[in-house]
Amino acid sequence: MTTILFMLSFSLLAIAFFLIILLFLKLANLKEIEKKQEALLKEFESVITSYVMEIKEENEVFLERIKDLEKHRTLVNKNLQKKSKTKSNESPELKTKTSIVFQEPELTKEDISSLLPSLTEESRFKPDSQNTELSLQQKEDIKDEPRLDDELYIQSLVAQIQLLKKQGLTLEEIAKKLNKGKTEIELLLKFR
Repeated sequence: MTTILFMLSFSLLAIAFFLIILLFLKLANLKEIEKKQEALLKEFESVITSYVMEIKEENEVFLERIKDLEKHRTLVNKNLQKKSKTKSNESPELKTKTSIVFQEPELTKEDISSLLPSLTEESRFKPDSQNTELSLQQKEDIKDEPRLDDELYIQSLVAQIQLLKKQGLTLEEIAKKLNKGKTEIELLLKFR
């Protein structure tokens, strides 16, 4: 009887040690996952920070271009005003035409789109090797679609990035080919 109790005690002790080892391994695994999460969080934060800085720089350049455009307009308006003052013997029709020129709108969509970096059709749409010929209708559709803030354009950009990535290009090469920032390419690959 004592041998049975001794064997039972020994087997329970072995099971207890086995369970302790399993718990220790689970705890170590959990700590490892926690470290990986912290590393991913730091990487994500650095990518977002660099992307925000890149956007900030682009916005500053854009604002400088808008200021230059406004300065240019004011100079043109001043020159036209000087010319109109020097020509006092103009007909009333010409005076009304020059006054119309002075009343220009602030900024039009065309002005803003001319200030933004222009994208060539090749960088906006890369056909597959099977579909190398584009019909005239497709080319007109590409010209007519908006250049920025269009969901379809963003989706096609992601498709282009994934295709170039499958072809073995690096992030820098993809960014150069698509006229985009390296950080933007990284973000699009991570989020899609």
